[in-house]
Amino acid sequence: MKFLSYGVMAYMLLALVWWTILLSRYNHAQFEKNTALIELQTKVNQGFATINTTQVYSEFQRNKYMILGEGLVFGLSLIAGMWFIQRAHSREVRQSQKEKNFLLSVTHELKTPVASIRLLTETMLKRSLPDAQARELKESILSESDRLAKLVDNLLLASRLDAGYAYYFESVSLQQILTEVAGHLKSQYPEATIIVNTASAPLICDVDSMAFSSVCTNLIENSIKYSSPPATIEILGKEGPQEMILEFKDRGIGIPEKENEQIFKQFYRIGNEETRKTKGTGLGLFIVQKIVQAHNGKIKVSQNQPQGTIFTLSIPKKNRLHENPIG
Repeated sequence: MKFLSYGVMAYMLLALVWWTILLSRYNHAQFEKNTALIELQTKVNQGFATINTTQVYSEFQRNKYMILGEGLVFGLSLIAGMWFIQRAHSREVRQSQKEKNFLLSVTHELKTPVASIRLLTETMLKRSLPDAQARELKESILSESDRLAKLVDNLLLASRLDAGYAYYFESVSLQQILTEVAGHLKSQYPEATIIVNTASAPLICDVDSMAFSSVCTNLIENSIKYSSPPATIEILGKEGPQEMILEFKDRGIGIPEKENEQIFKQFYRIGNEETRKTKGTGLGLFIVQKIVQAHNGKIKVSQNQPQGTIFTLSIPKKNRLHENPIG
């Protein structure tokens, strides 16, 4: 369809050029014809002509500019149409690729824990296992169940954020939220080192506790996923004049600078979904940015030294005037 549209527009553009040339030639021929007629009338009528030379030339110029002007406007309209088609096609291709990546990643993320839970359960049913091994399998089932629940929660939260999520802002300690999230993730990723450094300051701020916990969880998990084990994540918190500033630092593979704006888009993930080894659906950072924006805050990404990534959040201390649904 795209190339057919281009073909039709190219034909119309060539036809426009050809008809512009023909009309210009016709206009020029009319001008020469009228000029010759004036000369003939001047000779026959002994210096008197019924057609004014100035009028003939003025009409010739007017027709010439009209032909060129209308041809130019129509030509630019065709070119603009081709540009809009190309832009729409490119946007459709990008959206299609994002949806393909999303379906591939979600399918993989759903099938993997389901298959693991099934396999582990069948093993326990078919075999008589020692208590220690049985306990290990039960813990694995619980871990896979948590992973599946987290995926479903992220899908539902992303849908609610798009549809309109009612934020409830209250004065809470960001230090407490960070400590609770870090403790919960530490039990899930025992090999990871998660350091919360807020200089013992409570960092009191108006936030939606559940939503902000999701922000912290997604940022820490993102750092763990893109770090070689054992992962080390350091969270620094400090109080500014009007806002709280949080930094999530990791020593992972880092993010190419050209990807800095793309990573917050829904379903976007770096690399090819068919060959990517890291888990995820491309929703985590999208959720993070949507929630931070709803808190009238800002988030930026920068390079850590010597390697890794730093996500910096700036959240206003007061948000009580915005206790309403925000989509």
